[in-house]
Amino acid sequence: LKKILDGYNDLKSFYGENIKKWRLIFSILLSGLYEEEFTKWCSEMKVKKKDTDIVSKTISDLPDLKKKLTSAKFKNSQLYLLLRNAVPELQAILYSAGSNIKKNILHYAHDLKDISLDIKGENLMEMGFKHGPEIGRALDFLLALKLDGKIKNAEEEMTMAKYLLKSKFSS
Repeated sequence: LKKILDGYNDLKSFYGENIKKWRLIFSILLSGLYEEEFTKWCSEMKVKKKDTDIVSKTISDLPDLKKKLTSAKFKNSQLYLLLRNAVPELQAILYSAGSNIKKNILHYAHDLKDISLDIKGENLMEMGFKHGPEIGRALDFLLALKLDGKIKNAEEEMTMAKYLLKSKFSS
């Protein structure tokens, strides 16, 4: 428990009010319950739905994410994809699971989680991309390039987007 709380303290500076110590402790204490039992208990204890969902996600995602994160090295875009939907409480628990995982969590929290594109879907539609899923695919591809250091600013994002449009990426 001490290692997990140390992880909480280290990650709190990155997540602020989005990480709650009580949810972290609940996740640990209630991890042995079946989903139905856990949900019923939270309802009886008047735990807010949002908090119940976060604790539930922490418990259910832990084994799979722990297994995936044991790899020592990821491309930035791969690590971002693995952790972008992982709630901070889950990251705090994983933080205590070994040095490789700790390094990956710190790298994500410190260097990757706040990276975003300078261009938006509207910019792509103005270029000729069709409204719909292709815009999301193009934005995801551009973000992966930015995370991996292959493009760095709005101008390079626009240049790559034009290339994607010409290369029939959008069809």
